[in-house]
Amino acid sequence: MQTSERSEARVSVCRGRIRCACAALRGSRESERMQKQESSTQLVATPAANEELKTAVTRRGTGLWALRPSELAALPLSILPESLFTQLQQQWRWPNGVAPLGAQSRRALAPFDDFVPRIVERQRAEDGATRVLFELADGACVEAVHMPRQVRVPRVTYCLSTQHGCSVGCRFCASACLGFRRNLKASEMVAQVHVLMRELGPARPHSINLVFMGMGEPLHNLTELLRAIDILCDSRGLGIPPRRITVSTCGVLPGIQGLARAPVRPELALSLHTVDEALRRSLMPGARWPLDALRLCLEAWPRRPREKTIFEVVLIDGINDSPAQADAIRAWVGSMPHNINVIRY
Repeated sequence: MQTSERSEARVSVCRGRIRCACAALRGSRESERMQKQESSTQLVATPAANEELKTAVTRRGTGLWALRPSELAALPLSILPESLFTQLQQQWRWPNGVAPLGAQSRRALAPFDDFVPRIVERQRAEDGATRVLFELADGACVEAVHMPRQVRVPRVTYCLSTQHGCSVGCRFCASACLGFRRNLKASEMVAQVHVLMRELGPARPHSINLVFMGMGEPLHNLTELLRAIDILCDSRGLGIPPRRITVSTCGVLPGIQGLARAPVRPELALSLHTVDEALRRSLMPGARWPLDALRLCLEAWPRRPREKTIFEVVLIDGINDSPAQADAIRAWVGSMPHNINVIRY
């Protein structure tokens, strides 16, 4: 019995030592994992280059909603910048409408403008479209339109503004009455999308089309426009495909060329209305590039398969609504892949 008891005691001691060793090994592995996490966080937060990037972004006035993951990486974060970008952009995941950010992330983001445009007026039309008037942080008001479309695959189109006012001066456009006041920041463009999703739907972006055809000439604000499109298309955020985004222009030639070279390129619409140079200049005083040069530029546009350029024509009674005007537009457009959007004034 004594020999048996001694054997059992030895076994028990061995088992205890094995348990202690396993626990120590688990603790060591857990410690290594925590050290790696802390190390990776410190690597993101400490380099001087990151501090310079943070300073540059803050000085440029980039709002919170237009920060790229590469810029978030310059901040002292406790989570991956890609994860923070997703938390900021995918607002349908917010519990009770509040971003689920930790204290450290909130402190890191404090220097950046997080203002969200406020809806001050809504007007619903008979066709279901809703015109929305947004008030921005400085009191400026810009418009957006929410346009549901019941087709085989129902979609909603948001028409967004890129400027407060406009310098083109189109005779048929209400924005011309304001004149040009200022460019919108990329964060103000992205925030229009967030607010429309939250207030009018859909809650998720899979059925949303975007058209930059609201207030302003988008290509007069190309840098901020391209940043906004980059943010809206990022698959870690809203992930709206570039081919579901259209930019409408009066024909700013350098802007069209810049848009064509963009890494994330939307589709293009030209506000045409007539191909009579003198008449077009009288209708659109700020559209100063000749039609021949515009046509060459559009022919060189890098179209995707099945992509078509949209030509917009506002029909004004007795001005540009004759059959001869229609024939001239058809001849000018020629064989370019296109759709013509006719709007009665």
